[in-house]
Amino acid sequence: MRSIYLILLGTILLPALANSQTITPDNHCLTGTVLNVGTDFSQITILLLENGEEIHITGPIKTKIKILSGALVNVCGRLMTGSDVLEAKSFELRKVDGMTAYLGVLQKPDNNWQLKLEGNGDLVALDDVSELLGKSEGSLVWVAGDWKEKTFYVKSFGLMSIAILQNPTSISMPGGGLEPPRA
Repeated sequence: MRSIYLILLGTILLPALANSQTITPDNHCLTGTVLNVGTDFSQITILLLENGEEIHITGPIKTKIKILSGALVNVCGRLMTGSDVLEAKSFELRKVDGMTAYLGVLQKPDNNWQLKLEGNGDLVALDDVSELLGKSEGSLVWVAGDWKEKTFYVKSFGLMSIAILQNPTSISMPGGGLEPPRA
């Protein structure tokens, strides 16, 4: 009787184990353009690599990445072997509309605008901060523009918190950093 159970268990589990995907222990970093495919109810986030390969982004920070649709980002995480799925653990914004871009919290200590970068906490001195962007002080934003000497001149920007509030399913973010304003 025990042999029959072992045979049944073996015939059920072995094919499933053979076809399962494993997660590589390595930290893979890939650079590409963020794309969102689908509808509001069923949307996937894709990283389109320069060679045309599409990598499906998953993981707890996927919501932050998907908000940057159209931007060039470097995403690091665990690549599922035998598939095109990357479980994102970290990312870095590289370019928006072909311009150098950064993601961080907008600050104005000592009456000088700066961006405290998401991830490493480095500070970037900013200039040409518009009145509208200035109203986002203390918020997570992305800025795009050009460097002149040691100052980054802002040509365009986006407020990450607003984008998350427009998608209520993404408000709860493990890892923090993006919370709705408190009433």
